[in-house]
Amino acid sequence: MNTYSLISMRNLLLFLNLVLFLSSIPLSAQEKDTTSSNLFEMSIEDFMKVPIRAAGKTEQTIAEIPASIVVITRSEIEEYGYRDLREILNNIPGYYALSNLGIDLYGVRGYAKGRGNNFIIMVNDTKITDEKILSNYQIPVESIERIEVVRGPMAVMYGNNAFFGVIHIITEKENPDVEHNNLLTFSVGSNNTYNSAFRIGTKQKDLRLNIDFGYYLTDGMDKPLDAMMKRPEKMDDPLFGGSDGQGLDLPLSARSTKNYLAKTQKVFNINGGFKGFYFNSLLVESKNYNYYYYPSLNEGSSFTDINAILSVGYKYDISEALSLDAKIRYAKYTNRYSYRILFENFYGYDNYYITEFESEANLFWKPSNKFNLTLGLQYENTLEYINEGDVPSGGTQNMYWQFVKEGDEAVTVSGFTQISYHLVKNLELIAGFRAEKSFSYGMEFEFDKGLLPDGDPGKRHDIGRKPDGDVIFMPRLAAIYIPLERHVLKILYGKAIKRPGVDIFGEDMADIARGDKDEYVEPEFIETLEFNYFAFISKKLNFNVSFYWNKLNNLLVERNAIENNILRAWWTNTGELDTKGIELTVKSRLIDPLQLEFSGTYQHTQDVSFDTEGSFSPELMLNFKAAYSFNDYVKFALIGKYVDLMKPYFNTLPIFDQNNNPTGDYVGRTTDDVPAYFTLDANLRIEAPFMTSLYLNLNVINLFDQDIFYPTFSKNSLWADKGTWGYGREFYLTLGYNF
Repeated sequence: MNTYSLISMRNLLLFLNLVLFLSSIPLSAQEKDTTSSNLFEMSIEDFMKVPIRAAGKTEQTIAEIPASIVVITRSEIEEYGYRDLREILNNIPGYYALSNLGIDLYGVRGYAKGRGNNFIIMVNDTKITDEKILSNYQIPVESIERIEVVRGPMAVMYGNNAFFGVIHIITEKENPDVEHNNLLTFSVGSNNTYNSAFRIGTKQKDLRLNIDFGYYLTDGMDKPLDAMMKRPEKMDDPLFGGSDGQGLDLPLSARSTKNYLAKTQKVFNINGGFKGFYFNSLLVESKNYNYYYYPSLNEGSSFTDINAILSVGYKYDISEALSLDAKIRYAKYTNRYSYRILFENFYGYDNYYITEFESEANLFWKPSNKFNLTLGLQYENTLEYINEGDVPSGGTQNMYWQFVKEGDEAVTVSGFTQISYHLVKNLELIAGFRAEKSFSYGMEFEFDKGLLPDGDPGKRHDIGRKPDGDVIFMPRLAAIYIPLERHVLKILYGKAIKRPGVDIFGEDMADIARGDKDEYVEPEFIETLEFNYFAFISKKLNFNVSFYWNKLNNLLVERNAIENNILRAWWTNTGELDTKGIELTVKSRLIDPLQLEFSGTYQHTQDVSFDTEGSFSPELMLNFKAAYSFNDYVKFALIGKYVDLMKPYFNTLPIFDQNNNPTGDYVGRTTDDVPAYFTLDANLRIEAPFMTSLYLNLNVINLFDQDIFYPTFSKNSLWADKGTWGYGREFYLTLGYNF
């Protein structure tokens, strides 16, 4: 046995001895209060009536919702020691983590891409639209009361981007009158990571108020670049063709990720309500270093964001059968991208100023137990989208780009309806559709042409107009059948749309003006057919199984290339994917102190357009979770996850012969598959016997330090051709106080 194995075994034994020692703490004679947030402590009847808000924009029970549902409770977050939203999602069946070296991403049911907007994320009913949401909007997990994950196309209810469903994060206490509604925590961990959170909540008569604050700081992981490259000598040779013809020529300090993946984040959230009014405001300030296209140099590439979102709504019961819910949302995003990549004198920055306004009104009518009607109207408006910057190494100097021209607006309007009807006592039929239309708006940009290939030193000034979009219809059909008490079968069909953002249309306009393309990209679509069955065998055992078939077409792909020493990026519609899969989740508490959960996903994704296997789609994923309560004060949990090998980005650029005629072949995969991996996480939670409001949490991520690699995307495939690093073994210690 080598030295490394001996050290790992010794650490594991020490850790287990600590667990066994702490488990010997005697049980208090006084019973500890339980919380209804632990689903295993509910009766089966109560569980079937758990209200879910995200699926229908009003409270519905799990048995009524025409979708597959996963609920993450406060007690689960505590028991398993989840540190952030990324960890939570990584342990949901069908979801799996990816990373673009500083930009957190997720694959869902066989599909992923280089942007993190395949599903809608909401915080207290407030939609977040920033594509870097998983990196920039880390609501402190200590503040989260519950997470509702609604899987499958949700376009009828939510419109654009609800490709794979909705994730709703709820921080407001379900019962504001309970004790210990306030919290203060501090944690320290690997990679010089520090995290603190503060929460306070109160209820005075008709007024509810919750305030959450989180601060996060880390140096990021330290991993060598050469492990991500089949030919590490690329760091020296002229493969990338730098401006001086010498290629990357990376200094030693830039040949690892150390100091190039640091993050600092501050999150402030305040929400509450008064009688029928409710509100939520979110302020985020963050600076995330990352690898943008190519390895970072000098001080590194970073995204600096100051984003503010405010939503205000009003719910009014017109009668016992009729209710109205209306709200508005205003968001202001201020983002600065600083690029230090590729070669020593590469220079560039972009500043983005984005303002959004959204309003919606939903009417709910339930005249009887058999019939339910929902009507909704939605208005979305991008009031401002400005990009100013200077990226001379990318061919755009002194740039001023109005993705939405001054005096213009990017407007989308939509209306939807959904009807549910109990045909017989045990059978409910649901049908709905959304009609959505986007309108024309102008775009304008200007920049110096000094570094463009034609050498013209003058300014370039282009004006374009994005045309009106067609009216798009998105249907939804479902049947919910309850063959036996506590058994529910759902047959689900849905279609969803993902429209290109105004930034993508703006980039298209620039390419059209240059003559590089002659039309704008089109929306992406997904159709899903799913059979979902869940059953509660007893209070101590339940299971959930889904068979699903996804068809995605007209997919958007971002390409990049270096042409005449200029880094060029553009978007195109290409590809059709077909995914068939099965998910199974079994939860048990056959022995009172021990809670077990197993889930497995088997899926196969085929890229139909190019007759190859789908990218970023593991065929097999397995999750195992175990939580054991030694007594009222000491809990220990293990989380295991297996992810099968994944194929990287498939480059759909056609290959041309020497006469510039297409050969019918494509560039294909220029990087390697990434191997399968298995990780084991451990969490130990100790509450002080003399003061149960005080707790200590020890969390170990990737206990055996398994190497993790994620497949490359189009942005990093030219250099990281063996995959990009995932996290290694990490330790975190948290001290918390409830008051």
